[in-house]
Amino acid sequence: MSNIPFAIVPCEVAMDGRLSKGELRLLIALYSFRNKNTELCCPKRETIAERIGYSLSMISRMTTKLSQHGWLTKSGDGRFGKSNRYKLHIPEHLLLAIVNSTATIATTAPPIVATTAPPIVATTAPLNKQTTKQTTKQTTKSICPNDFAQWYAAYPVHKGRKRAEAAWDKADKPPLQTMLDILNLQKINDRQYGGDSRYIPHPTTYLNQERWNDELQQGNGNGEESIQPWQQYEQERERADRYFSEVDGSAMGADGGAVQSSVVEEQRACGGKGVPRLGN
Repeated sequence: MSNIPFAIVPCEVAMDGRLSKGELRLLIALYSFRNKNTELCCPKRETIAERIGYSLSMISRMTTKLSQHGWLTKSGDGRFGKSNRYKLHIPEHLLLAIVNSTATIATTAPPIVATTAPPIVATTAPLNKQTTKQTTKQTTKSICPNDFAQWYAAYPVHKGRKRAEAAWDKADKPPLQTMLDILNLQKINDRQYGGDSRYIPHPTTYLNQERWNDELQQGNGNGEESIQPWQQYEQERERADRYFSEVDGSAMGADGGAVQSSVVEEQRACGGKGVPRLGN
């Protein structure tokens, strides 16, 4: 029983809506390797792959994403069986949200003498109640960034935020995670979103014109094939879900070893490049 690995994970992990399923699993695995005094861990990619069942290339990509999210700092060269060095830390904006929440609660705590206040205090009760509502709303917003704030942070152009937020509220759009996945596909596959920022639509234009439904141009310029972001998103999601279900459902043989799964066969068919990932 003592050989079973476990991880102590900070509660801020549950507050970060940017983390995908794979990134969450990888982050938990890294916390299972960390030194609690130094917040450092140095597992090889092969060791991490044995723990969570992902390919080496997928682990490299996801650790890069976690570094961009502010969850770790990666150094070293993990190729050829060498170990990377990971220093784990909590993103600054999540720490500030908790600090602001604690400070707001402390400053708005009602004094004990309020219970013996004279009747004249009743004339200012509506103002105090309104102030409490405003403070609660601001505190909630600081702890849990709204959907628009997360999407706006991922959008490649940051202009006209106030108008963009109004357009976000009025738009008949998919859920937040779907919007983020489609935007990621556009930034990777559509030359307009991956090139000069002068040609990228402003956030307000993108939302008002429902540009998440635009066709993506794929190919090398000779007979390019157009595909809807929704179609590619569903294709990538289906491939990723099939991979996760096959990894999670792998059986064990009588000798205690893992039974060869169709995932390995798919990797061989792909030339050993690993399984596909959303946004690739």
